[in-house]
Amino acid sequence: MRRHDKRTREQRKADESALFAAACLGATVILIAIAILATSAHAVDAEPEEAPIVDEYDPAWDKPATKSAVCNDVFLGEFTLTAYCPGCCCCGKWASGYTATGTLATEGRTIAVDPDVIPYGTRVLLIWPDGTQHRYIAEDCGGGVNGNHIDVFFNDHQAARVFGVQSAMVYMEGEE
Repeated sequence: MRRHDKRTREQRKADESALFAAACLGATVILIAIAILATSAHAVDAEPEEAPIVDEYDPAWDKPATKSAVCNDVFLGEFTLTAYCPGCCCCGKWASGYTATGTLATEGRTIAVDPDVIPYGTRVLLIWPDGTQHRYIAEDCGGGVNGNHIDVFFNDHQAARVFGVQSAMVYMEGEE
């Protein structure tokens, strides 16, 4: 005698669909396993081709080094960079164009630093996150330049504003 199924037609159809999906999934897994086994068996049967060894003579390998490789640069860490110009808007009453060390501020060379962190006259290498590098000389200081903060000099106030606030890795260049 057949038992009466108390499920609705929608429930029976949903159960049939779930059973069909499980069967399809199981068949897919089995086919993938067979394909992997067949591929690995084929890879084991095939002998690897050996690449020919080419011995090329390079005379540079016979020359001894004339200098030892030395890097005297000192990594100071990641610094916050801002920019300033020689005008009153950035330098206030000290807007003469001359730096704290008495040099004429020059775009591409002059930076303002905290002299307790980077001594005046130090050559500094800045490396930005995109890999761009530039060398500067610590020639100036500023009231807002404290700790790991460098102010980069620009001749034009608009260029300083465009520079904005950035960050870079800072290296103090050693003697070579």
